[in-house]
Amino acid sequence: MKPTASGPKVLLGDLLQSAEAGCPGCGVLVKAIRHHAPEQIRSPEPFELRMYEERGFLILAVVSRNPPYTKARGEDQTRQTRQTLIELFSQDYESCLWSLIPTMHDVPHPESVSSPELLSQARQWIAGCEASHAACVSPLSFSLPKRLVQIQRSPRGKHDKFSLRLLETKPGDIDRYVCLSHSRCMNPIITTQRRNVDLHYAAIPWDSLPKTFQDAIQFVFELGIGLIWIDCLCVVQDDDADRREEAAKMPAYYWNSYFTLGAASGADSSAGLLRRGVGEGTTLQIAATDERTSKRFYITARKPLTHQFETIDNEKERLLSTRFLRFGPQELIWECRQTTDCQCGGVAQKSEAQFQSNAALRR
Repeated sequence: MKPTASGPKVLLGDLLQSAEAGCPGCGVLVKAIRHHAPEQIRSPEPFELRMYEERGFLILAVVSRNPPYTKARGEDQTRQTRQTLIELFSQDYESCLWSLIPTMHDVPHPESVSSPELLSQARQWIAGCEASHAACVSPLSFSLPKRLVQIQRSPRGKHDKFSLRLLETKPGDIDRYVCLSHSRCMNPIITTQRRNVDLHYAAIPWDSLPKTFQDAIQFVFELGIGLIWIDCLCVVQDDDADRREEAAKMPAYYWNSYFTLGAASGADSSAGLLRRGVGEGTTLQIAATDERTSKRFYITARKPLTHQFETIDNEKERLLSTRFLRFGPQELIWECRQTTDCQCGGVAQKSEAQFQSNAALRR
């Protein structure tokens, strides 16, 4: 995100003076800058502030330009530019009395994939897609993959959360299942091989699974789905014939799945679906008072979330899937053949044309 040339500009010194003189709006901006750009506000170098709208948010850009320096004799002088972006918004339309501040959503930082916030958001997207997206109708007339991991609640309770086994399907079997798209980890993980395939048909030990697999299984089960396809478990890895047969069918597996669950890019299978610490401490609630009514309300200031689609390890799997629900760096991101959305709503504010290429590739 870059400041637009048309956005209003002001020097930081002028803003500080206005805040000290009692300007409530200037006071809010100063608090946001002190929290999110403390190094810049303490720096003696000149500052420039710009404000503009992007993705439905009011963006405050803190731009500092260091004095010119000469890189080497005979070379042109250059300037170093440092920029901090801060999103300003209200979480409650009724409470914010300044029309300049838009209403958007903050993103929770759950401790578990079974948190009500995550599950509720996922259910909302899925239900909306099923109810109104003709292009995303689940193809339940297609048969299941050759093998799936069957998920049931474990009778052993807390020791093993779930009872798992490899299930070999029969031609004509029809049911809902989810595919997992994950980073092919560099660390050794559990796989199905000829020596243990019969053991996996009997049971797959919960404690033998990496954190990403455990999170995916728990999340899918909480959504009411008892079958998941994970490549390294559902394909016999040291059987060349099985690998060739399944590789030819994988595009159909992703296409026919109820949805594909995507793990965050770059994280191996031991990292889990949630990125611990990402986003923590980046949100500030600022109290403000309206001069006309003396009513108190709150404005949220936070560092921008990563709304652009980061390069995921399995791009083909994303494009092959009718629905793709991804655990991004800071929030859930949803894509289907007709819409794209995220928890904070920033993606939904973008122009529909920006997502037409991805939607076209899915059709």
